[in-house]
Amino acid sequence: MKQKIIKILNILKKFTLNDLSLYLETDIENIEEYIKILISEGQIKQISSTEYVYIINKDAKLERKLNQKTIERMLNFESDANEIFNLENFREFPAEKVFTRKSDLDYYKKCDERMKKLLIKNIVLFNLAGDMEYTSLKKYLKMISDKYPEYKMNAQWYRIKYKRYLEEGLPGLYHNKFSTIDNEVYEEFKNIYLNSNKFSLEESYEILLKKGYDANEIPTYHAFRHRLNKEYSKDAIKKMRTHNKKIADSTEVEFLKIHKKRKNPNTIPFKIAANDYYQAIKDNQIESAKTRIQSIKKLIDYFKDIQLGDITKDKIIKFKDVLLDKGVDFNSVKYLMSLLFTILQVNGIDIDYDIYYELKHTYKIYNFDEIRDIVLQDTPKAWIIVLGLRLSELKALKYEDIDFENNIVTVKRRNEFGNIKEYSTQKFVRDIKVPQFLLKRILPVKQGYIFGDINISEYESCIYTHIKLLQMQNISLNLISKQMGYKNINTFYQIFHNLFPKTFEKDFNILKPLNLGELAC
Repeated sequence: MKQKIIKILNILKKFTLNDLSLYLETDIENIEEYIKILISEGQIKQISSTEYVYIINKDAKLERKLNQKTIERMLNFESDANEIFNLENFREFPAEKVFTRKSDLDYYKKCDERMKKLLIKNIVLFNLAGDMEYTSLKKYLKMISDKYPEYKMNAQWYRIKYKRYLEEGLPGLYHNKFSTIDNEVYEEFKNIYLNSNKFSLEESYEILLKKGYDANEIPTYHAFRHRLNKEYSKDAIKKMRTHNKKIADSTEVEFLKIHKKRKNPNTIPFKIAANDYYQAIKDNQIESAKTRIQSIKKLIDYFKDIQLGDITKDKIIKFKDVLLDKGVDFNSVKYLMSLLFTILQVNGIDIDYDIYYELKHTYKIYNFDEIRDIVLQDTPKAWIIVLGLRLSELKALKYEDIDFENNIVTVKRRNEFGNIKEYSTQKFVRDIKVPQFLLKRILPVKQGYIFGDINISEYESCIYTHIKLLQMQNISLNLISKQMGYKNINTFYQIFHNLFPKTFEKDFNILKPLNLGELAC
């Protein structure tokens, strides 16, 4: 354990016990005794109540030769004593033995051939080089690439990858940028994009998400485009898209045919139509994520006995506004809208998809006076603006989650549709510093939930103001996304992209801060 800690400290340099606990996937109690030993040896220095710094011994040099024995022979990485694992034989890679973390193994199994080769290459190099000092690493990687060109890797890129692997495991190596596309998802995307010329790639991707797929689990539309271009020529894609076939999931088409036989679908109460659709999902007539079933219940709670024909565009927009006023995040609102459209369609009610694209953010960025008034008067809103918590996290926050002595709150659970769920991965669990004035408003002697199942009007405005305040202090995008508990920067940017500039200002001058006069112009 001691050596594992030192390897990570060579990368982190400055750290907290919670950082080490996250990277080593173990409890803090299992680390503390080793930290005391390292402090007594003069390798670690405590610089605050929670932070430590690793003191590097400049005289210590890590030397390692090109020796395949550093990878255990029992794992069959080598075809013989003089060769590294042959990437062409990737199907023989002993993944079950190599990846001890279930999340790593699950991610690896989902990948296609190209992605698996990339992951194997990284893992083999990690086993060989570890956290080698940069100068030695550079020479070592060159020795490997000279003999095995398929294992060529830049030393700086290696260190970035190695750090990501320690922090996020195998899925973090490429941040889903080159992640594979599940065949079932890919076929569904093709049904949307290739069978019609009505929707662009981006719009087809949005429709795919509306069918219940999680944006965190599938790559962006760029990955779909890349796979399409590998499978078909541009002329073939254009020809297929001109046929203008109807876009629909095959099982939903059958469901649609059955319900269109109803004499007058306009008079059917929404709860009956929605329950029929719900029953179809339960009977496996339509494949669906669990979230779709939960979301149907929310739709029924709102529309109840309203007849399908009376669910007009104005009513849909009003429903959106009600959700936003309750603090439902905008992407969840979009998902509920898409599900509503699907239920109406399969019951024979034609819906113009343009309504979906009219659903836009209605947030505002609070000015300083407004922020001051909110943080002094409205405690729940203040916690959103100051700490950047999701509303589901705020609802699930307990008094025992707060370290009143050190002014730190630990976010580790969420409230989904009234159900409290602990975060299953450490990636979402995080410690956040809380200003003293917020803690003074809640009493540490209390127990249970601090706020409970509350609604916060203008939640979107609060969370967007939080991000804007961080931007004003030049906090980088990766730190903002990490602080707010997002899996990766791409997911964070997809949600909040409209807060970030798309182009440089017309009078932008990169040398302006240097004050070089005419030379900088």
